Amino acid sequence: MSAELEKRRDEALVSVAWLADNLDRPGQRIVDMRKGDGYDAAHIPGAVSR
Repeated sequence: MSAELEKRRDEALVSVAWLADNLDRPGQRIVDMRKGDGYDAAHIPGAVSR
C-alpha cells in the first residue's frame, strides 16, 4: 500500500468516541464496510452499506 493511500485510509478511520460525539453532524456519511448479514444484523444508525 502506498504512503498516500495509507494516509487517506487513516484519515477516514475514526475512534468510537469521535463517532459518538459526531454522529449527528450534518453532511457526514458513515459507511459500514461489513457485508450483508453483519450490516443487516446491527449497524450504526444512518450508516450506509458498501
